[in-house]
Amino acid sequence: LGPGLISMKKIPAAKIINFVQTVQAWKKRMMISATKKGLSFVELLIVVIIIGILTAAAVPRFKKTYDRFEFENFSKNIYYLVQYLQNSAIVEKKIYYLNIDPEKAEFAAKRLENGEVVALTGRFGKVFKAPEAVRVSVEPGAEYICFFPNGKIDDVSVIFTDRFEKKVVINTKNINNDIQIQ
Repeated sequence: LGPGLISMKKIPAAKIINFVQTVQAWKKRMMISATKKGLSFVELLIVVIIIGILTAAAVPRFKKTYDRFEFENFSKNIYYLVQYLQNSAIVEKKIYYLNIDPEKAEFAAKRLENGEVVALTGRFGKVFKAPEAVRVSVEPGAEYICFFPNGKIDDVSVIFTDRFEKKVVINTKNINNDIQIQ
């Protein structure tokens, strides 16, 4: 035999059969893994059910957290509006008003300009509407809070109550020209 040629020795039949069976088994495994690339319908259905259960558990908690955030944010915005109106009345030496409509749960800032009450413009000139789940009440049943140039404020308590009966009170009663939030 010349160089590079393989000598043909006798290979036992058992080794050849074993080799062929190994190749066939390997080929079979490759075919199964090549055809099974995704999830079966049952596996997919189980995943969808698990996601549905987790979503059903999370949505009410998210809604409660969102409602609480909205309630606290609105209460703080009205508190800051009241402070702004008090400071503006002092600085500009004009009378300012915060009109309150408890039935609609709306607040609007106004001022006395040349004997006429006019709505503010800009950021504080919009009508502030309470979130849907928030109830507004005013003691003593006032329709507005008046802010005077000398720093005095009408004695009023504005009470916000959310659907979980949590209350926030903005109080201008008996507090020596200061505003409290409770």
